[in-house]
Amino acid sequence: MLSELLLPEGWNWLAWLLLWGWTGTVAALAAWSVPRFLAAHRLTAANFRKQLIPLGSGMAVWVTVAAHCAFLSLFAAWWQGTEVYGSLAIAGTAVFFAGWLDDTVGDVKVKGLRGHWQAFRHNAQVTTGALKALSAAAAAAWIGALVAGPIPPIGGWAAVEEAGVVLIWLVRWLLAFLLMCLSANTLNLLDLRPGRALKGFFVLGVAALLGGVWQGRTSEAIVMLMPGLLAALCLFRQDIQARSMLGDSGVNLLGFLAGFALASCAPMLMQLLIVALLTFLHVAAERISLSHVIDRTLLLHWFDRLGRADRQP
Repeated sequence: MLSELLLPEGWNWLAWLLLWGWTGTVAALAAWSVPRFLAAHRLTAANFRKQLIPLGSGMAVWVTVAAHCAFLSLFAAWWQGTEVYGSLAIAGTAVFFAGWLDDTVGDVKVKGLRGHWQAFRHNAQVTTGALKALSAAAAAAWIGALVAGPIPPIGGWAAVEEAGVVLIWLVRWLLAFLLMCLSANTLNLLDLRPGRALKGFFVLGVAALLGGVWQGRTSEAIVMLMPGLLAALCLFRQDIQARSMLGDSGVNLLGFLAGFALASCAPMLMQLLIVALLTFLHVAAERISLSHVIDRTLLLHWFDRLGRADRQP
């Protein structure tokens, strides 16, 4: 019973333990070494105490995802369900480096989707934030097509049944696309206090896992979330203690992974509800401060402060 619940089809316990050990070891080493690498190369930013700390520790997430996908790609010929991970590694790399560009040379004065649009509209300026959004959208469109499955034949548009199949495919692709884009930017919106973006990832991850359990795809959800989860756990202490910053490179990739898991494993109704909720958050964030809402809501305020030192904001 446990094997049916946890093990992907065609796997054995040795392979399962090897995957956990490999991905966990890489995550731990990356979380330890990346902040030191960033500090040595003076890739830093001021935290709330005005102390310079490493910026871009989310590189550890990218290293972990790449190692995880490489391991799975090696076994794609033997076990089912691992073919997509080579593509996921490439798409995740694009999302990471677009965020890395925004972290290192981006204009911090331009904020929000409206700000990037206004910069382009009035000054013909393509901001690094806009490039980041376009990269995430392109990656989501590509991976969303893989999640939705093979494209149905288009030759029979006159047939109602064939048109319905095409419409269902388009809905699945659109949901996957929106989940990956919205999840990535939602964590970016939350990344204003220590630990907040990682907690947001954990919430999205739990939702994806519950969706996988409901769909009978628990093992697939675990495999998809594994690199982000292990990297997030290894980075959590230093992030919530404000000793390093994930940066857009890290939060966007974590959100992208969570959206991928949701699109792949959660039931369609759950996907629709999460898309509606995340869209509402984005619209609200253009008009009000999410930090202000969190501080004024008892449960959200408690969860936001959980694990954070009293002297932190």
